[in-house]
Amino acid sequence: MKAQHILSTVAALAALQLTSSHASTVSQSDPLAGGINYFWTVSMGANDGATFQHHVGAWSWEDDSLFSPGDPTVGWTHTSDWLALTLTAPTTLTLRLERQAGVPWPSAGNPARTASTASMFPSFTIWQNWDNDGSDDDTYSNRGDAFWAEDLSYMGHIDNSTASFAEQTWSLAAGDYSIALGSNAPADDFNRQGYQATLTTTTAPEPTATLLLLSSAALLGLRRRRAGAVVKNLALGALALLLLPLGAQAHLSYSGRDFGTFSGGEAPVTITNQTVSGSFGWADGTDADFGDSHRSRIFRFTLANTATVSITVQSIAFGTNIAGLLPGFSVYSGLAHLSPALPDHDFSTVSQDWLASLPGPTKEGVLNTLGDFKIGNDDGVTFADLTSFTFKGYAVDGTAANFGSTLGIVGDGLADGTATGSFTLPAGDYSFFVGGADYVAGVGAAAPFQGYGISTTVTATPEPTTTVMLALGLATLGLRHRRATAA
Repeated sequence: MKAQHILSTVAALAALQLTSSHASTVSQSDPLAGGINYFWTVSMGANDGATFQHHVGAWSWEDDSLFSPGDPTVGWTHTSDWLALTLTAPTTLTLRLERQAGVPWPSAGNPARTASTASMFPSFTIWQNWDNDGSDDDTYSNRGDAFWAEDLSYMGHIDNSTASFAEQTWSLAAGDYSIALGSNAPADDFNRQGYQATLTTTTAPEPTATLLLLSSAALLGLRRRRAGAVVKNLALGALALLLLPLGAQAHLSYSGRDFGTFSGGEAPVTITNQTVSGSFGWADGTDADFGDSHRSRIFRFTLANTATVSITVQSIAFGTNIAGLLPGFSVYSGLAHLSPALPDHDFSTVSQDWLASLPGPTKEGVLNTLGDFKIGNDDGVTFADLTSFTFKGYAVDGTAANFGSTLGIVGDGLADGTATGSFTLPAGDYSFFVGGADYVAGVGAAAPFQGYGISTTVTATPEPTTTVMLALGLATLGLRHRRATAA
């Protein structure tokens, strides 16, 4: 019932009021097609300011009907307003989000209707980067990485269920940022809620490449969310755990994870500062119910000819992503659907139909890290529309003490945060999935969904052809013959 109300409210068109000061630009637009459907695009320099008004759903930032106590928390993607922010210089940025009466929310029957403010409890989340590839999802993790938005890196949030406004200040490097603006009210007010967002920047004395949380304050109003409720804790974003969004759909994308084409003999290529969610994604795919692909990261490379490919995955720390991952990875021939096609994900209808056709237990997802599997997109109708991943091999860090007791798995024997494997492969396109191999500690009610940093290196060495080997053999025989004759 609530979803029906959400769909009806999000369809309403609203008149917009916006102002900007200094050199900032504010527009109701999406900077690029694909990925997140941004409602606002804002560009700011140092010593700048911008203000805009609109409306969101009353429980857009967090809907507690979507999760049980203790489960990861999520908000509604399409009833929050998403801001694509560009900072052209290192700045200290302050965001103030507050109730705003009189924001137009017209309808066909009441063109003069305005949004409510009674259930506007401003809350927001900030990530580094924009996400403009693939598609979005109905829900997003409001306290961590949104796993369908793989280009984003979580930085912080304000959770406010009692205040009429909230404010936070950060010191940020020049670059692109995404901010989800919403409200955290009980799910009993179906009216849109008016807000005003004010962004101000000042010159940052010591710009850094990563977010430094300078101050965090939630300014609490007099109205309480429920009788006897207490103020929720403010999470310091730089220390917050990256929480898995409930029911999020895994959309496969190679954005930032394409190693390119190897002919053999090129210098090793390294892609660093990538994130894996949780400690057990690879190991979870080794059992009969498979695993969720969103608990891994997908990479690709192309071979122009037969070569021996060496892949090394190493655990690192960067930003809010910690070291400590015990990595595993599996290599497949084949590629996921590429743009302009829709991205593949575990919960597309055709993916679920394929999983339902398989014998054995109900599957958790499509990811089979010890064998072939298939996955499709939302345009898929028949199994012929599925992407096929053909298994070529794996490598995994540690021993059965961490990756579990599935028969036949051979680890490197030392749980040190590094996994390396070599594979002789013919020319073609290849994908590999990287995830955590700590099945024993990871799977269960207390499974950790911390973000772990990884660095991945691929090296390709050309494989000697039969002709070359024969020529070498003949040359060796000729040399022996000459020595024998000379003697």
